[in-house]
Amino acid sequence: MKSAELDRSKWTAKELADLAAKGHRHRRADELPCTSVVRPADYAHDLKRGSLEYMPDWFNYSLHNVTIPDGTTVRESNFTQWHPGTDAISGKGLTFEDCNLTNCLVDPSWTLIRCNTAQAWLVTVDDGRGGTREKREYICDHPEKLKDVKPKEPANAVKARVF
Repeated sequence: MKSAELDRSKWTAKELADLAAKGHRHRRADELPCTSVVRPADYAHDLKRGSLEYMPDWFNYSLHNVTIPDGTTVRESNFTQWHPGTDAISGKGLTFEDCNLTNCLVDPSWTLIRCNTAQAWLVTVDDGRGGTREKREYICDHPEKLKDVKPKEPANAVKARVF
């Protein structure tokens, strides 16, 4: 799989043209999820990286939308999203164990074991040395509580960048 991604002699003329014009090409279904030159077709920007199908041997789905087969158990995976309350994971009857679900909505049919479900804004702050850095500004510990808090996007929220 990885070798096809790097071996451009196997790429189609359209894939090569996309790479030259946009700096990336769309990911094929049989390839590892993403690299700097291979992206999902619905990639929008660096904070909304497109849709992927779940692959048990891959663990970082941060900033992607993911479809997971119903009834699957997912362990030690990262699904962090940029915006609080993001509906990023599709699947019913899923079990998540030791997963990072920061800013993800949680379906009532899911079982969560030792998972992080915090909701937080990603904001830019002064680093104290004349520059800036990004940090999380905590809202609540579970997406269910967002309806009570009704958070507004802060002025210093990190904005998307298109590469």
